[in-house]
Amino acid sequence: GTLKRTLSRVYNQLGQLKTQATAGSDPTDFAYDANGNTTTVTDALATATQSEYDPLNRLSRTLQDVAGIKANTKFDYDALDNLTKVTDPKGLNTTYDYNGFGDLMKLTSPDTGVTSYTYDSAGNRATQTDARGNTTAYSYDALNRLTKVTYPTTSLNVTYTYDVTQTACASGETFSIGRLTKMQDGGGVTQYCYNRFGDLVRKVQTSNGTALVLRYAYTIGGQLQRMTYPDGAVVDYVRNAQGQTTQVGVTQAGGSRQVLLGNATYYP
Repeated sequence: GTLKRTLSRVYNQLGQLKTQATAGSDPTDFAYDANGNTTTVTDALATATQSEYDPLNRLSRTLQDVAGIKANTKFDYDALDNLTKVTDPKGLNTTYDYNGFGDLMKLTSPDTGVTSYTYDSAGNRATQTDARGNTTAYSYDALNRLTKVTYPTTSLNVTYTYDVTQTACASGETFSIGRLTKMQDGGGVTQYCYNRFGDLVRKVQTSNGTALVLRYAYTIGGQLQRMTYPDGAVVDYVRNAQGQTTQVGVTQAGGSRQVLLGNATYYP
Protein backbone atom coordinates (compact mmCIF):
# COMPACT_ATOMS: atom_id res chain seq x y z
CA GLY A 1 0.00 0.00 0.00
CA THR A 2 0.88 3.67 -0.27
CA LEU A 3 1.63 5.72 2.83
CA LYS A 4 -1.02 8.43 3.06
CA ARG A 5 -0.44 10.10 6.39
CA THR A 6 1.96 9.98 9.31
CA LEU A 7 1.22 11.18 12.82
CA SER A 8 3.83 11.16 15.58
CA ARG A 9 3.44 11.78 19.31
CA VAL A 10 6.11 12.58 21.88
CA TYR A 11 5.48 12.09 25.60
CA ASN A 12 7.30 13.39 28.65
CA GLN A 13 8.58 11.23 31.51
CA LEU A 14 5.16 11.32 33.18
CA GLY A 15 3.47 9.89 30.10
CA GLN A 16 1.83 13.20 29.22
CA LEU A 17 1.51 14.14 25.56
CA LYS A 18 4.17 16.77 24.86
CA THR A 19 4.14 17.19 21.08
CA GLN A 20 1.99 15.88 18.26
CA ALA A 21 3.04 16.37 14.65
CA THR A 22 2.33 15.21 11.11
CA ALA A 23 4.95 14.18 8.58
CA GLY A 24 5.15 17.80 7.42
CA SER A 25 5.94 18.82 11.00
CA ASP A 26 2.97 21.09 11.92
CA PRO A 27 3.53 20.41 15.63
CA THR A 28 1.04 20.98 18.40
CA ASP A 29 2.72 21.42 21.79
CA PHE A 30 1.25 20.81 25.24
CA ALA A 31 2.34 22.12 28.65
CA TYR A 32 1.14 21.04 32.10
CA ASP A 33 1.15 22.27 35.67
CA ALA A 34 2.43 20.33 38.69
CA ASN A 35 -0.97 18.66 39.09
CA GLY A 36 -1.01 17.33 35.54
CA ASN A 37 -3.56 19.83 34.23
CA THR A 38 -3.05 21.05 30.68
CA THR A 39 -2.06 24.72 30.92
CA THR A 40 -1.08 25.63 27.35
CA VAL A 41 -1.79 24.19 23.92
CA THR A 42 0.12 25.78 21.05
CA ASP A 43 -0.87 24.77 17.53
CA ALA A 44 1.18 24.72 14.32
CA LEU A 45 0.38 28.39 13.67
CA ALA A 46 1.81 29.31 17.09
CA THR A 47 -1.67 30.17 18.35
CA ALA A 48 -1.75 29.44 22.06
CA THR A 49 -4.68 28.56 24.30
CA GLN A 50 -4.10 28.87 28.03
CA SER A 51 -6.12 27.15 30.74
CA GLU A 52 -6.35 28.02 34.42
CA TYR A 53 -7.63 25.88 37.28
CA ASP A 54 -8.97 26.55 40.76
CA PRO A 55 -7.47 24.99 43.92
CA LEU A 56 -9.65 21.91 43.33
CA ASN A 57 -8.15 21.43 39.84
CA ARG A 58 -11.40 22.44 38.15
CA LEU A 59 -11.07 24.37 34.90
CA SER A 60 -11.81 27.99 35.80
CA ARG A 61 -10.71 29.97 32.76
CA THR A 62 -9.50 29.57 29.19
CA LEU A 63 -7.80 32.22 27.09
CA GLN A 64 -7.78 31.47 23.38
CA ASP A 65 -5.33 33.11 20.97
CA VAL A 66 -3.25 34.59 23.77
CA ALA A 67 -1.26 36.88 21.47
CA GLY A 68 -4.28 37.86 19.38
CA ILE A 69 -7.98 38.19 20.18
CA LYS A 70 -7.60 36.89 23.75
CA ALA A 71 -10.99 35.18 23.85
CA ASN A 72 -11.72 34.71 27.55
CA THR A 73 -14.12 32.03 28.86
CA LYS A 74 -14.84 31.57 32.58
CA PHE A 75 -16.29 28.60 34.46
CA ASP A 76 -18.00 28.56 37.88
CA TYR A 77 -18.92 25.59 40.09
CA ASP A 78 -20.98 24.88 43.19
CA ALA A 79 -19.81 23.15 46.36
CA LEU A 80 -20.61 19.75 44.81
CA ASP A 81 -18.36 20.39 41.79
CA ASN A 82 -21.29 20.89 39.43
CA LEU A 83 -20.69 23.40 36.65
CA THR A 84 -23.06 26.29 37.37
CA LYS A 85 -22.08 29.03 34.93
CA VAL A 86 -20.07 29.54 31.75
CA THR A 87 -19.29 33.09 30.70
CA ASP A 88 -18.29 33.31 27.06
CA PRO A 89 -15.91 35.86 25.46
CA LYS A 90 -18.87 38.18 24.77
CA GLY A 91 -19.82 38.24 28.43
CA LEU A 92 -22.94 36.11 27.89
CA ASN A 93 -23.78 33.57 30.59
CA THR A 94 -25.01 30.01 30.31
CA THR A 95 -26.27 28.82 33.71
CA TYR A 96 -27.01 25.38 35.12
CA ASP A 97 -29.34 24.61 38.05
CA TYR A 98 -29.33 21.28 39.91
CA ASN A 99 -31.45 19.47 42.47
CA GLY A 100 -30.11 18.01 45.71
CA PHE A 101 -29.01 14.84 43.90
CA GLY A 102 -26.87 16.73 41.41
CA ASP A 103 -29.33 16.24 38.54
CA LEU A 104 -29.48 19.09 36.03
CA MET A 105 -32.92 20.71 36.40
CA LYS A 106 -32.62 23.82 34.25
CA LEU A 107 -30.24 25.10 31.61
CA THR A 108 -30.47 28.76 30.64
CA SER A 109 -28.59 29.67 27.49
CA PRO A 110 -28.43 32.80 25.34
CA ASP A 111 -28.53 30.48 22.32
CA THR A 112 -31.30 28.01 23.20
CA GLY A 113 -33.27 29.76 25.94
CA VAL A 114 -34.47 27.80 28.97
CA THR A 115 -34.47 24.00 28.93
CA SER A 116 -35.93 22.16 31.93
CA TYR A 117 -35.61 18.53 33.02
CA THR A 118 -37.45 16.11 35.32
CA TYR A 119 -36.35 12.75 36.72
CA ASP A 120 -37.98 9.56 37.95
CA SER A 121 -37.51 8.06 41.41
CA ALA A 122 -34.44 6.13 40.21
CA GLY A 123 -32.70 9.28 39.00
CA ASN A 124 -33.29 8.63 35.31
CA ARG A 125 -34.16 11.63 33.18
CA ALA A 126 -37.91 11.47 32.57
CA THR A 127 -38.60 14.58 30.48
CA GLN A 128 -36.83 17.42 28.73
CA THR A 129 -38.73 20.56 27.77
CA ASP A 130 -37.15 23.15 25.50
CA ALA A 131 -37.73 26.90 25.30
CA ARG A 132 -40.57 26.39 22.80
CA GLY A 133 -42.46 24.15 25.20
CA ASN A 134 -41.71 20.95 23.30
CA THR A 135 -41.32 17.98 25.65
CA THR A 136 -39.32 14.81 25.03
CA ALA A 137 -40.10 11.89 27.36
CA TYR A 138 -37.89 8.94 28.30
CA SER A 139 -39.02 5.49 29.49
CA TYR A 140 -36.95 2.80 31.21
CA ASP A 141 -37.27 -0.84 32.20
CA ALA A 142 -36.83 -2.29 35.70
CA LEU A 143 -33.05 -2.31 35.16
CA ASN A 144 -33.06 1.42 34.31
CA ARG A 145 -32.28 0.75 30.67
CA LEU A 146 -33.69 3.24 28.19
CA THR A 147 -36.62 1.62 26.36
CA LYS A 148 -38.33 4.49 24.57
CA VAL A 149 -37.81 8.11 23.61
CA THR A 150 -41.05 9.94 22.81
CA TYR A 151 -40.79 13.16 20.80
CA PRO A 152 -43.47 15.78 20.06
CA THR A 153 -43.39 14.45 16.48
CA THR A 154 -44.33 10.78 16.88
CA SER A 155 -42.56 9.69 13.69
CA LEU A 156 -39.29 10.47 15.46
CA ASN A 157 -39.97 8.14 18.39
CA VAL A 158 -37.32 5.52 19.16
CA THR A 159 -37.78 2.20 20.99
CA TYR A 160 -35.10 -0.11 22.39
CA THR A 161 -35.40 -3.84 23.09
CA TYR A 162 -33.09 -5.90 25.29
CA ASP A 163 -32.51 -9.59 26.05
CA VAL A 164 -34.71 -10.89 23.20
CA THR A 165 -32.88 -12.74 20.40
CA GLN A 166 -33.93 -11.33 17.03
CA THR A 167 -35.06 -13.25 13.95
CA ALA A 168 -32.07 -11.98 11.97
CA CYS A 169 -29.64 -13.82 14.26
CA ALA A 170 -28.20 -17.13 13.10
CA SER A 171 -27.30 -20.17 15.19
CA GLY A 172 -24.48 -19.27 17.56
CA GLU A 173 -25.59 -15.62 17.59
CA THR A 174 -28.33 -15.95 20.18
CA PHE A 175 -26.62 -14.82 23.37
CA SER A 176 -28.68 -11.72 24.03
CA ILE A 177 -29.18 -11.56 27.80
CA GLY A 178 -28.23 -8.14 29.14
CA ARG A 179 -27.70 -6.65 25.70
CA LEU A 180 -29.45 -4.30 23.31
CA THR A 181 -30.99 -6.46 20.59
CA LYS A 182 -33.24 -4.09 18.64
CA MET A 183 -33.61 -0.38 17.99
CA GLN A 184 -36.58 0.90 16.02
CA ASP A 185 -37.29 4.42 14.79
CA GLY A 186 -39.13 6.08 11.93
CA GLY A 187 -36.38 5.09 9.52
CA GLY A 188 -36.53 1.36 10.18
CA VAL A 189 -35.23 -1.36 12.47
CA THR A 190 -31.71 -2.28 13.58
CA GLN A 191 -31.16 -5.76 15.06
CA TYR A 192 -28.08 -6.84 17.01
CA CYS A 193 -26.73 -10.40 17.37
CA TYR A 194 -24.10 -11.65 19.84
CA ASN A 195 -21.87 -14.69 20.19
CA ARG A 196 -21.53 -16.78 23.36
CA PHE A 197 -18.93 -14.38 24.72
CA GLY A 198 -21.30 -11.45 24.37
CA ASP A 199 -19.44 -9.93 21.42
CA LEU A 200 -21.50 -8.17 18.75
CA VAL A 201 -21.15 -10.33 15.62
CA ARG A 202 -23.94 -9.08 13.38
CA LYS A 203 -25.86 -5.83 12.94
CA VAL A 204 -28.80 -5.84 10.53
CA GLN A 205 -30.33 -2.51 9.51
CA THR A 206 -33.63 -2.76 7.65
CA SER A 207 -35.26 0.23 5.98
CA ASN A 208 -37.94 0.29 3.27
CA GLY A 209 -37.63 -3.46 2.86
CA THR A 210 -33.86 -3.42 2.31
CA ALA A 211 -31.63 -5.16 4.85
CA LEU A 212 -27.98 -4.17 5.24
CA VAL A 213 -25.77 -6.53 7.23
CA LEU A 214 -22.54 -5.60 9.01
CA ARG A 215 -20.56 -8.55 10.43
CA TYR A 216 -17.84 -8.62 13.06
CA ALA A 217 -15.22 -11.31 13.73
CA TYR A 218 -12.92 -11.58 16.73
CA THR A 219 -9.62 -13.15 17.68
CA ILE A 220 -9.44 -16.00 20.18
CA GLY A 221 -8.63 -13.31 22.74
CA GLY A 222 -11.86 -11.46 22.02
CA GLN A 223 -10.37 -8.54 20.11
CA LEU A 224 -11.91 -7.21 16.92
CA GLN A 225 -10.25 -8.92 13.96
CA ARG A 226 -12.44 -8.18 10.97
CA MET A 227 -15.50 -6.19 9.85
CA THR A 228 -17.44 -7.12 6.73
CA TYR A 229 -19.63 -4.38 5.26
CA PRO A 230 -22.87 -4.83 3.31
CA ASP A 231 -21.10 -4.19 -0.01
CA GLY A 232 -18.59 -6.96 0.70
CA ALA A 233 -15.72 -4.70 1.73
CA VAL A 234 -13.62 -6.11 4.57
CA VAL A 235 -11.62 -4.12 7.11
CA ASP A 236 -9.10 -6.21 9.05
CA TYR A 237 -6.88 -5.54 12.05
CA VAL A 238 -3.40 -7.01 12.53
CA ARG A 239 -2.17 -7.16 16.11
CA ASN A 240 1.10 -7.87 17.88
CA ALA A 241 1.61 -10.41 20.67
CA GLN A 242 0.26 -7.89 23.19
CA GLY A 243 -2.95 -7.46 21.22
CA GLN A 244 -2.12 -3.95 20.07
CA THR A 245 -3.15 -2.96 16.55
CA THR A 246 -0.13 -2.68 14.26
CA GLN A 247 -1.87 -2.57 10.90
CA VAL A 248 -5.32 -1.89 9.48
CA GLY A 249 -6.22 -2.99 5.97
CA VAL A 250 -9.24 -2.87 3.68
CA THR A 251 -10.21 -5.21 0.87
CA GLN A 252 -12.96 -4.07 -1.46
CA ALA A 253 -15.24 -6.75 -2.88
CA GLY A 254 -13.30 -8.40 -5.70
CA GLY A 255 -10.28 -6.16 -5.09
CA SER A 256 -6.87 -6.42 -3.48
CA ARG A 257 -6.01 -5.50 0.09
CA GLN A 258 -4.85 -1.95 0.82
CA VAL A 259 -3.11 -0.85 3.99
CA LEU A 260 -4.87 2.02 5.75
CA LEU A 261 -2.57 2.09 8.76
CA GLY A 262 0.78 0.35 8.96
CA ASN A 263 3.82 -0.07 11.18
CA ALA A 264 2.12 1.23 14.30
CA THR A 265 4.49 0.97 17.25
CA TYR A 266 4.00 1.40 20.98
CA TYR A 267 6.09 2.31 23.98
CA PRO A 268 6.69 -0.57 26.41
